[in-house]
Amino acid sequence: HVQVVNTIQKAVEVTVIETLEKVVDVPIIKQVMVPQTQTIEKIVEVPFVQTVEKIIEIPQVGNTMQGVTRSTQVQLEPVRQVGPESVVQQTVMGAPLPAETFIE
Repeated sequence: HVQVVNTIQKAVEVTVIETLEKVVDVPIIKQVMVPQTQTIEKIVEVPFVQTVEKIIEIPQVGNTMQGVTRSTQVQLEPVRQVGPESVVQQTVMGAPLPAETFIE
């Protein structure tokens, strides 16, 4: 017994899947507010001079004589004063920050 092989052409539909990948760079703008507090302390010495004048009359019995006036100056310690605080806000522009990459 002999086997017979017949070759026949048959049309077959084959689905073709194409994958199209497109990489889009999305720029990320990051704005960072950095509060800065700067305290400037300035010490100013203010000399304070106080003059005290005192006249004392002493009644005397007998001849009246002209009195004497004396004045004395007293140097006091310097007084420390603190000025009011001030707040200054600055907006600083510079080179952009480097792009950050997030990898899971």
